[in-house]
Amino acid sequence: MSLNTKQRVTLITMDILLLAELAFCIYYSHGDPETMPYTFLKLYVPVMLATFFTCRHLIRRFGKGQESTFDPMEEHGLTKELGA
Repeated sequence: MSLNTKQRVTLITMDILLLAELAFCIYYSHGDPETMPYTFLKLYVPVMLATFFTCRHLIRRFGKGQESTFDPMEEHGLTKELGA
């Protein structure tokens, strides 16, 4: 499972974006301790999912024409079928 240059840049960019989003959402939601978990999750989850699926799409798109492409879901064992 080797990555080409475009895929590597996309993966590194995704990692940096996820860290930046995490830091921003923690900072933004830290004002009120009672509503912090709700505010954090309300902000972080949609942004994180959008970043993850966009980068996953780009990694697959940049890998077309290669024998094997990198799939972050598969890398972490998240694509196994039920009952297998």
